[in-house]
Amino acid sequence: MKFLKDLATAFYNAEPEKISEYCFVFPNRRAGLFFKKYLGEAAGAPFFSPSVITVQDLFVSLSGLRQADKLDLIFRLYEVYSKYSLAIDNFDDFYFWGEVILNDFDDTDKYLCNASKLFTNIKELKQIDDFYSYLSPNQIQAIRTFWTNFLETSGRPEENKEKFRALWEILLPVYTDFRDSLKKSGIGYEGMLFRSVVEDLKESGSLKEKYNEFRQIVFVGFNALNECEKELFRFLKRNGKGDFYWDYYGSILTDPNNKSTFFMESNIREFPSKMKIDLSVDTFPQIEIIGVPSETAQAATASQILDKESSLTSSNLENAVVLPDESMLLPVLYSIPENIDPINVTMGMPLRGTSVAALMESLIDFQKGDNYYLRVLNILKNNFVASLESEASITLVKFINENNLIFVSRDLLSVNELFKLIFRPARNSKLSDLDNIKALCTYLSDTLDYLLKSEKLSKTEKEYVYYFQTAVTRISDLMIPMKYSTFSRVLSQITGSITVPFRGEPISGIQVMGILETRVLDFENMIFCSMNEGVYPVKSAPNSFIPANLRVGFSLPTGEHQDAVLAYNFYRSIYRAKNVWLIYDTRTEGLKSGEPSRYINQLKYHFARENEGLQIVESIRTYEVESANTAPIVIEKSPEIIAKIMERYFSGGSGSFSASSLNTYIDCPLSFYYKYIAGLKEESEVEESIEANTFGTIFHDSVKLIYDLIADS
Repeated sequence: MKFLKDLATAFYNAEPEKISEYCFVFPNRRAGLFFKKYLGEAAGAPFFSPSVITVQDLFVSLSGLRQADKLDLIFRLYEVYSKYSLAIDNFDDFYFWGEVILNDFDDTDKYLCNASKLFTNIKELKQIDDFYSYLSPNQIQAIRTFWTNFLETSGRPEENKEKFRALWEILLPVYTDFRDSLKKSGIGYEGMLFRSVVEDLKESGSLKEKYNEFRQIVFVGFNALNECEKELFRFLKRNGKGDFYWDYYGSILTDPNNKSTFFMESNIREFPSKMKIDLSVDTFPQIEIIGVPSETAQAATASQILDKESSLTSSNLENAVVLPDESMLLPVLYSIPENIDPINVTMGMPLRGTSVAALMESLIDFQKGDNYYLRVLNILKNNFVASLESEASITLVKFINENNLIFVSRDLLSVNELFKLIFRPARNSKLSDLDNIKALCTYLSDTLDYLLKSEKLSKTEKEYVYYFQTAVTRISDLMIPMKYSTFSRVLSQITGSITVPFRGEPISGIQVMGILETRVLDFENMIFCSMNEGVYPVKSAPNSFIPANLRVGFSLPTGEHQDAVLAYNFYRSIYRAKNVWLIYDTRTEGLKSGEPSRYINQLKYHFARENEGLQIVESIRTYEVESANTAPIVIEKSPEIIAKIMERYFSGGSGSFSASSLNTYIDCPLSFYYKYIAGLKEESEVEESIEANTFGTIFHDSVKLIYDLIADS
């Protein structure tokens, strides 16, 4: 990792005895861990380490506020919003909109927007020139374009515009009251914390004592800065405390036609480095583009490359697998050869993809209504339940199917302690929504607690259970009245953003990571999976109430900003590598287009032509699928089988040939043998309505009974 290693060596060599007086700030924690590793290598002996933190930690410590969790913030926002609008009656309807508003408030603060100007309600177009006189002509034009389109409509405004105006008119008082309520509680969202630091700096003119003691505060590997970060950087620069090092090297990354250069010129000009360190790169990676027809094939291809390259490099630490699509994590981990060890996973296992997530969903669904058999079967067939009470689960499933139980009694389900716990009612129609949610949280928590105490679950499975129990407890503590359907959605939202970390040594072994974890890090061999357009870079709609023109006018991040960030992260991560493999899915079925990422096309059609040393090899891998040569199944008509047929169907036997059995014999004699001679039956399934074969049996039995009655009379 040339960038961090050379930087660490340069700083240690410059002032080895005073290195502990420095504070190094990075975009993420992992970069700081590697930096400390290289500082240790440069020292070669024990020494007092400098402070190494992330920029988020720096702002939190300077703000004096505690960063609140997302659910708490949205509920507090709902309480404030409800004072100004009756358009949304309950928390159920507000949750989604609350996330959008919270994101807008976060951007407003991080980019130091004047909220009273941003959320104003323009009555006439002539107000714009006077109201926004402090903005540049281009910004004013962007704002004018929006309000012109919004105000100049013929006839009655459209319904959507009416709704937008109603929302827009209350955003400023909601923003103000929301921030005030959070400040009184000593908490805030990230943007609020950032803004409070900048406002305190302007008011006091000094940092907190802890950071004044540092000789230098060094910022390493940043790129897209928000206005709060810029103001902090400017303050430290003016006071001689700030030093800045940008990873802007290589002809591909710095190509003017590359969107990755969007922030480079202004950053270098405004925040130069104090030390001149040669961090340049004059070589190009060898790039191989590989198209394969499935996710499994991608994982297998990555595994084959790792198996080959791990024996060629001096350290597995120089190998990294990057997964833009988190669903690829398990297939890749299962595919890595056993001889490759250790493996360090930085992205964690998404909690929503675990068996316990499916169990929680089934339990909540079960409590929504009566003991409908599908709800019961979903629980009985869950991996956790089946592993803990295998025999009881199988027996119950079989009994429900064979007896066609559409509704299953609770007495039948209460066969052991776990089933008594799971299949007990937690909902009461006489209780309020809040009391029902509290009861549901208790029900889920008790079930999760039982799972945690079980000796049959692995440590990893218990880790999943623990994180879910934490999420349920958090919802219960907030005392939010909501419907069952909202609870399920809220729990899914919370757990959707939680990943269970894999414990291991972070600075050893092959690194399996997400895109953001690659920031500031370099590897010799890099394997990217899911390099498809729409996956990387991700295709996402803007999640904001602030229109695009106003975002441009107030210098808030736009789609162009996001494109520049993604382009920088990709091209920066590969330009110091020796070998890069870009694997994409060639399938065009369903929502998959099979289109390679724009970065692949840019490398092929632009950068390879502009840079003679950049070599790209491209291939499509296909796999021949051959059916196994299975021997035909032959049942010989032995004397024993013939005797069995004669005994059953002839000479007064117990059986008789029906039309169905004869049709089965004509269609497939082997099926006739298994069903009518060997007596093998298909597994029973619950029928909610009378199927044709069931109706036929009822009809035949009824007619036979009538004939018997007539004969007896």
